[in-house]
Amino acid sequence: MAKADVTAAFVRSALDFTCDPPVWRVKPSPRLRAGTVAGAMWKDGYRRICIAGKSYAAHRLLWLAETGEWPAGTLDHITGIRSDNRFENLRDVTLAINGQNRRFVAGCTKIGKRWMAQIGLAGRTYYLGVFDTPAEAKAAYLAKKREIHEGCTS
Repeated sequence: MAKADVTAAFVRSALDFTCDPPVWRVKPSPRLRAGTVAGAMWKDGYRRICIAGKSYAAHRLLWLAETGEWPAGTLDHITGIRSDNRFENLRDVTLAINGQNRRFVAGCTKIGKRWMAQIGLAGRTYYLGVFDTPAEAKAAYLAKKREIHEGCTS
């Protein structure tokens, strides 16, 4: 069964997304029964589910089941938590917007005993200053990030 054959109706009939994690509505294989947890967590923090002989990210299957269509772009977990597959935590965005929603403390570099903050967008680097603590550098970085990155949700 190809990706085009995995329809919203098929996913809805096979998986119950009201549970966290999702469970099978049907008996998916000889060794699994209906009601068991679907898929497994991978090392990258995403749940993957094998359906119709192919492995899919659980959040993409949820999107298909809820909207009736595969996402046009990249699905972004708004909270930054990859295992939080609630539909209201997902948004269909471009890869660039998804990258702007990263949660690690970027743009902060230790220089001697102080911390420098900077941020980039479209090939341009914005120098934000040198600060006494990493918290001050992070605050400056996040303030500028909220200003210039349309995809920022932090």
